[in-house]
Amino acid sequence: MNTDQPLVTVNILSYNRKDELRNTLTKVYEQDYKNIEVIVVDNASNDGSSEMVIKEFPNAQLIQLEKNIGIAGWNEGFKVAIFEEHKKIGEPLKCAGLITSRVFDFLEFPHKIVVQNEVKGAHIHSPSGDLLTIGGRNL
Repeated sequence: MNTDQPLVTVNILSYNRKDELRNTLTKVYEQDYKNIEVIVVDNASNDGSSEMVIKEFPNAQLIQLEKNIGIAGWNEGFKVAIFEEHKKIGEPLKCAGLITSRVFDFLEFPHKIVVQNEVKGAHIHSPSGDLLTIGGRNL
């Protein structure tokens, strides 16, 4: 795994598509980008999909749903996904995995569980030397 590359999450929802799922996972693991997290959400398949993932793709994280909940099953994968902006938390200094608050609405869990600090303002310096200040009434 190349930790110099940002982590990419591949979140796959499947229902009774064992052969297609095998093909998809094979292609995911064959590609050149290696810093990946693979999540497979099995929507209560009865074709051996889950067993195939366990046996053939042990590095994939498998979520087995007890009943088929349709496209909503995809959200189960996002509940366990790793969200990060940098390869190490706290680098650069005073920056730790910034994500938009819309993610919490999408994932349907309260942001107070995760958010320890909120940004109250910022000075953003562009490469051209322009300065954008955000704070006070601009938030």
